[in-house]
Amino acid sequence: MAFDAFIQIADIAGEALDEKYNKWIVDGTAGGNVTGGWDRINNKKYS
Repeated sequence: MAFDAFIQIADIAGEALDEKYNKWIVDGTAGGNVTGGWDRINNKKYS
């Protein structure tokens, strides 16, 4: 379910952010403020 929500966010964001979202997926945390996750607002990893 979380992944479905992530896909919706990615679709809304558009292609310009694809690279950032791909990074998020690679980090294995598709949609959460968790250790090692990707902070898409500040464009950095959560510590």
